[in-house]
Amino acid sequence: MPPKSSKSSQRKPNPASASVDGKSSVKEWMTNYYAETGREVGVAFSTINSNTGWALTLVSFVLTGIFLTGIFPDLRSLLVLLFISLLTIRFFARTALGYQNLIRWNTLRNSIEKIFLGQDKDGQTEEHVRERIDLYDWRWLSPISRSRLVAANLRYGFGYLLVLTYFLAAYAWAALDSSSLSAPSPARSLALAAIAITIALTIVEIKGFFDVPYFKYIRSGDTKAKSEETRQTNKQEPKRALEQQVIRHKKTLYLAATLLLILATTSFCWTENRIMIVEKDDFTPPVNGFSVSNPITLASGEEVSFDWFAQSPLTVGIVEIQSLDFNATTDLPNLSVMSSSQSGNIKAVVRDTSAVVLIVAASSLSGFVGKVQIRRTPFVWIGYLLALFSLTLLLVVTVSHATHLRRQERDRAL
Repeated sequence: MPPKSSKSSQRKPNPASASVDGKSSVKEWMTNYYAETGREVGVAFSTINSNTGWALTLVSFVLTGIFLTGIFPDLRSLLVLLFISLLTIRFFARTALGYQNLIRWNTLRNSIEKIFLGQDKDGQTEEHVRERIDLYDWRWLSPISRSRLVAANLRYGFGYLLVLTYFLAAYAWAALDSSSLSAPSPARSLALAAIAITIALTIVEIKGFFDVPYFKYIRSGDTKAKSEETRQTNKQEPKRALEQQVIRHKKTLYLAATLLLILATTSFCWTENRIMIVEKDDFTPPVNGFSVSNPITLASGEEVSFDWFAQSPLTVGIVEIQSLDFNATTDLPNLSVMSSSQSGNIKAVVRDTSAVVLIVAASSLSGFVGKVQIRRTPFVWIGYLLALFSLTLLLVVTVSHATHLRRQERDRAL
């Protein structure tokens, strides 16, 4: 978050001090201050429009690229959408700050206008203006609560962007392959690591709304200073033990959460590989134009990848063995993947333990050579546990931080 405008720091002298020179001095100060608030309103509008425009442009550009290149839905598009969601949240926070400034300066302008229009016969409005200037300008507190701030900016357009981005990301996730969460494929495990990182960074972004002083909200009418005795009493009140310990060791908890998240990501991405070389002699003689390799047993969630090269174009495929019945029909209802070219790569993932075979449709297999690679993620459950611990730590820090700040706001401990 950027510091408050340098222009605001130049207005530091209190208007109360100008009253020693008479009401004319106060009015002159208010007139200059009123003109400055008008310029700040323009800056706030520019900030809102700029950040919203960049967010719309970025999301539109990325979505157009994803659909035009034809990669959606796959792992790459999912990773891009998750990254875009984080950037959208960052733009959302910047826009919320601009909207807050818009409310801040308009609130001060409206209060000063009441004085200029002669609605301050008893001087209470001027006193109220001084209090608001102290709160919203010099102390840089928020004139609007976080819930209203978030709701207003979601309606401003960010709600649609986030819903669209998360919907497409969920669709891309569902379309990855047939593996389950209990036994994910390597691609789905990599997606799980990306999702865990995205959730962690989203929590950190949410915590930013409770960082002082930018979003600290204290209602203007309830900010009369307490007596020194009351303040001392508040300082001596016992805090909740967990909250106190969390706030005291916040940096340590953040470090622990980061290390756990790194280990979780490593566990998700760790793979075991088996490699087999297949040649012409590893296939049976053609039956109805197809040659079949020896069966390959795959456990749940394992990915089989087949790379080949031949002297002439041929058709290859990976088929579940129970669907292979050339005597009955040449239709393969459980065909995983098939490709026709001189060289290439095809992949398939099984949901449950199964056996698959490689099939080659060609009049001749001379000069044919291929490589079969079987990959699995053996430590995915460790990744689940570590990611859960990491995200829990981040949530505990964020909730404790937010609760502590809300207690300060409620007690008006300025």
